[in-house]
Amino acid sequence: MSENPGSPRSSRGSRKRAREDRKAARSASGRVSQLPFGPLVNTYTPLGPLTEEQIEVIHQASLELLRGAGIEVMSERVRDAFEREGATVDRDRDIVLADPEMILELVARAPSTFTLTPRNAEHELTLGGNQTYFGMVSGPPNVHDRIGGRRTGNFADYQKLLSLGQHFNVVALFGNQTVATTDLPATTRHLDCYLANLTLTDKVFSAIPIGAGRVHDAAHMLALARGITL
Repeated sequence: MSENPGSPRSSRGSRKRAREDRKAARSASGRVSQLPFGPLVNTYTPLGPLTEEQIEVIHQASLELLRGAGIEVMSERVRDAFEREGATVDRDRDIVLADPEMILELVARAPSTFTLTPRNAEHELTLGGNQTYFGMVSGPPNVHDRIGGRRTGNFADYQKLLSLGQHFNVVALFGNQTVATTDLPATTRHLDCYLANLTLTDKVFSAIPIGAGRVHDAAHMLALARGITL
């Protein structure tokens, strides 16, 4: 006896075959559809909540603050660099007082754009202008998913998040810690994170900026990965 095409059994069979076809199509492609890696070009003009006159008032007040009250600079090397440029340095209070002309001249030296190149040159980032990149955040204490729920940040999840960020083109860079690796010793966890960054991704990542030592370690490990001698 043939089955009535309009029967409930026939309808269930059609839906099942459709699901199987969709599953087979996903398995055949093996990938999530993605846009090419690259920046989002922002075609919109910046928001202007202030008038040009108001911005100029703030700008001039900022320059006067740097000249009159100064700014505390905790790094001796940076204080020395300011002094070489002509700033006045109060060594007793670690305060740098800079003339507006000097500040404007220093700012003018900065390039309008610059490029960060990881070990895979196809993932280089050109920063500046109207280009926008998206990256993973830095240092959240917890992680959450549908299976494991909310839990304290750990190294296993850190590595999973790196692998996901490596796969998806929308993620262009990594912050200094995609999630806090609280299960590792605090004094050496940055080394494990850097090693994971260098072996699980080929995109730009940030050093952990807690003291100069951790930044130096990042530079040294990156140089080793790139075959560069420091």
